[in-house]
Amino acid sequence: MDLCRLGQSDLRIAPLMLGGNVFGWNVDQATSSALLDAFIDAMISIAHEIETDPQMVKNAPYNTRTSRVDEVTAARKPVLRWKPA
Repeated sequence: MDLCRLGQSDLRIAPLMLGGNVFGWNVDQATSSALLDAFIDAMISIAHEIETDPQMVKNAPYNTRTSRVDEVTAARKPVLRWKPA
């Protein structure tokens, strides 16, 4: 794995990391294990997609629904009541 430099320091870290500061504080051991398992499953799935169809990963996200892209409009005219699409 290629490591990248952390800021101006001599520390080298992986380019993709999972923040684990909540483990043991806000979630129990079972939930922590489930989160880590889900993260690993997602990374394995992404690695498989990269090997089989790299263009699909390059164009991702390819099925994300967005309804309010304009942040200014969202801030000035917030939708306070959710309606199913």
